[in-house]
Amino acid sequence: MSKYSDKVARRLAATDAPATPQALPKPPAPRQRGTLVDLGALPANCAAAYEEAAAALERASAIARTMLERCARSCQSGEATSAALLAETTAPRLRAAATRLRHLPAAPRN
Repeated sequence: MSKYSDKVARRLAATDAPATPQALPKPPAPRQRGTLVDLGALPANCAAAYEEAAAALERASAIARTMLERCARSCQSGEATSAALLAETTAPRLRAAATRLRHLPAAPRN
């Protein structure tokens, strides 16, 4: 037989073989609604990171306001305004999210 006919024969043999069923992974057991899990220190760590980000945004806001004062009405004022408003509106939202994270209920101890 030629190399091509050997290749075709191997391909046909592979497709004629019975398919082996693959075991499907078991899905995790669904949690009951309202079940509290132990998150440990994760909410507090996330809240601390949000507080740091809010402080950095407040520094950025002050810098952007200084830029805005210096550029007055020029082609640069649009970007300076955008930077200042982004920082000024995002920082309070991060602080509020940090407060909510700090009050996240913990899992009951058994």
